[in-house]
Parts: sequence; structure tokens; C-alpha cells
Amino acid sequence: MLFSRLKLHQMKDQFDRVVIVGSGPTHFKYYDLIKFQKEPIFFINQTHQLSHFSPSPHKYFFTHHISEYSNVLPTTIWIRRRYLSQHSYSGVVKTNIRPKNKYLTVDCRVLGYVGTPELLKSHPWVLNKNEILKRKCFLALFGTITTAIHFAWFCGAKKITFIGCNPSSGTFEHDPRMGGKMIYAPERVHENTLLLPQYFDIQVEHL
Repeated sequence: MLFSRLKLHQMKDQFDRVVIVGSGPTHFKYYDLIKFQKEPIFFINQTHQLSHFSPSPHKYFFTHHISEYSNVLPTTIWIRRRYLSQHSYSGVVKTNIRPKNKYLTVDCRVLGYVGTPELLKSHPWVLNKNEILKRKCFLALFGTITTAIHFAWFCGAKKITFIGCNPSSGTFEHDPRMGGKMIYAPERVHENTLLLPQYFDIQVEHL
């Protein structure tokens, strides 16, 4: 059973544009998030700490790692369960911890390497929006951001403004203001950050 306070159907086709904030290198001044007065903003993992800069009433926080981030300000989209399509077993995040704020739980299907939009078209886990509502399951092409991109499409986004999520940056280091670096399949994260907007015909800009 999925425990949720926010209902998934409330998010379907609600937004034309989404801002996604990741922890990668960017020259963007985080206090300029104040410019996004109404746009929905998706914060990835530790970037939730930047949410206070934005006055937007639509702030969401995406993570697999709820044990690290149980108490944050934005509404949590908790990616609770991972199904590994290339193996015969399902990987489950085992924790008794629940988000302390308003939240929605979803699952994700790990596709592994896809490569091109053409190959993605034939994949059985590219669900239409009604199927997503039934299964509450999104794509995970390595990295939390890929689930956030798929979720943005579900929300109706025709444009995504990326901050700190530029696959052309040439580095897997995080922004020095965030610290750390990408540790899980960073090449795939970059590949699929390019792939998904192409497949879903979403216009992108990088700040």
C-alpha cells in the first residue's frame, strides 16, 4: 500500500513550465530563485536547502533517500520503490521513516541503458498518463532527476528550465556550493537528462 497525503491525480497536466534545480555546476546565483514567483520548482536531493529563496507556491522535493531528508520545507515526492527491469528481483527502499511534511509516494522502474529516443518509444515501461495514475510508477533512467523529468511531463510541462543540471558541463562534480560529486552512473545520468526531454518533446533551457 502506498501512503500519500497528496494525490497523484492532482498533479496531472497542471503546469506548462517547470524549473528543476540540481546540484551540478552552474553560474546561477541561487538567490535569483526569487525570480520564479509562480513557476513550479522541483528540488533534487540536497538542493531542497535552496527552497527558501523562491516565493513560488509550488515547490516540490524529489528524493529516493528519505532517511536523509525526512524533514524539509517543499512538498516531498518520495520515490519509495525501485523496480529493476533488468533483474528478476525488485529493489525496495527499506525504512520506517516517513516524510514529516506534505508528501506523495511514487514508484519507479529502472530501465538501465536506453540510448536514443527511438529505442525508448518501444519500451514497455514508457506509460501513458492514465497508466501512470493506475500504477503510480515513473521512469528511473539512473539518477533522481530522470524521475523528476518524467514527473514534469506528467504534470503537463512543455518547457523545463534546468539549474545545475547541464549534461554539457563536462564534469561530474557538484557545484562547490553544494559539495560532493555524482557517485552513481554519472555518464548515464547525463545521457538520460538529454534523452527524456527529447523523447517527451519538452523544450529546455540551462541556467
